[in-house]
Amino acid sequence: MTLDVFCVASEQQISQSTAERDDEEAMTAQWTDESDAERDDSEIISRETAEAQQKIPEAQADASLDEESDHLDFFAHPQPQDLEVFFSYHPQQPTKHPLLAKVFHSKHGTNRKWLTYSEKTQSLYCSVCLAFAPAASDSPFIKGGMKTWKHVHQRIEEHEKSKIHRDSADAYFLLAQRADVKSLLAGKQMSLHHEQVKKKRQVMERIVDVIKVIGKCGLSYRGDKAEAAYTLENTAVNHGNFLELMTLLSRYDLCLQQHMSSCIEQSRRHHDTGAKGRGSLVTLLSKDIVGKVVDVLSQVIKGKIADEVREAGMFSVQIDTTQDVTSKDQCAVIVRYVTNAIHEQLVAVVDCEKSTGKYLTELLKHTLEKLNIDIGTCVGNSTDGAANMQGQYKGFSAFLSEQSPTQIYVWCYAHVLNLVLADTTGSVIESASLFSLLNEVAVFLRESYKRMQRWEETSEDKRH
Repeated sequence: MTLDVFCVASEQQISQSTAERDDEEAMTAQWTDESDAERDDSEIISRETAEAQQKIPEAQADASLDEESDHLDFFAHPQPQDLEVFFSYHPQQPTKHPLLAKVFHSKHGTNRKWLTYSEKTQSLYCSVCLAFAPAASDSPFIKGGMKTWKHVHQRIEEHEKSKIHRDSADAYFLLAQRADVKSLLAGKQMSLHHEQVKKKRQVMERIVDVIKVIGKCGLSYRGDKAEAAYTLENTAVNHGNFLELMTLLSRYDLCLQQHMSSCIEQSRRHHDTGAKGRGSLVTLLSKDIVGKVVDVLSQVIKGKIADEVREAGMFSVQIDTTQDVTSKDQCAVIVRYVTNAIHEQLVAVVDCEKSTGKYLTELLKHTLEKLNIDIGTCVGNSTDGAANMQGQYKGFSAFLSEQSPTQIYVWCYAHVLNLVLADTTGSVIESASLFSLLNEVAVFLRESYKRMQRWEETSEDKRH
């Protein structure tokens, strides 16, 4: 019985071992079949991808754009000078195999132009991140490529929503639009800035026109007080010719009205805070702006005169000094030249510190140098008969002859006539009595409005 039992147990163990061995062989065969199937799928993908690569347009199939090129790796970060070639190669999107064709499109059906496929490594890359992402980025779509196909759609969407990808996409679109540095930094703010500049330029055009009109009429620009912007709504105050004209125009000009209203409101808020001055508010209506515009207009006019003088080839100069209301001696410089007509133009009124002939010659030379006019082309000068002007050795004319030897001196005929009349009326008693009597009669008539009315009725001349 013992032997029989042992035999039966042995047979059972042998049968169990045989069954286990059969199971292992079946599982091995199954694994082998699965590996063969996966290898077949990979070979199909590779083969179909290669076929699709052969159908790439000639512009992408050119040898200079090949990813195997020695001088450029199309799946590495390109240099700035290679960006155009880089994006002419990408994206590489084979569409023969269903798996590859599906990943290149989002769930909404839009094509992911940024997603590109490397046949060499059989992995997915983000072309815009390759070009613009920081070098320290560790995304698989940048370094080494996305080789894990499990949950590939989820990984693509995660990368698409990442900050690195969004920033890189913005940089790509700016590159495609050939945007400059300001656009890279500002974006929409630059568009707003351009609109503000356009409006300010329109306001400035109106300001320049008003200043030109005031200058043409010979009027003063400023008033005695009330020049602050927050006071412009007070129509009972005289703000000066410039501000009054600007306020008047703003009633009929929408652009100027918006500007004036904004300046008044901001100036009022700043004034209510108790702060002095206008702060950072730029109104374009201040005395400083008016002064700068006048200076610019002066430079433009002087430049035009200087061009005409140089075109004429020669000129004469007239200078004279006089004190202004502030007791400063001002020297007026006038040039006279001929083109198709005779021109006599005032080019400068300069503070005069001395009255010597040498100083006046240096002052004239410095003034003409600013206008880029050669003093050597001066052919004559005209001044009064004072010793500092016509002195033979130290007069203005003598020093000017050193700069322009061919120039001649002409005594101003207006000064000559004035001297003749003064000497004549002073030396002849009858003429002195006549002019004295005429002066007393004029004073007598003007002292009474009744006598002036009678004079007008008698003379039939209403001019005073």
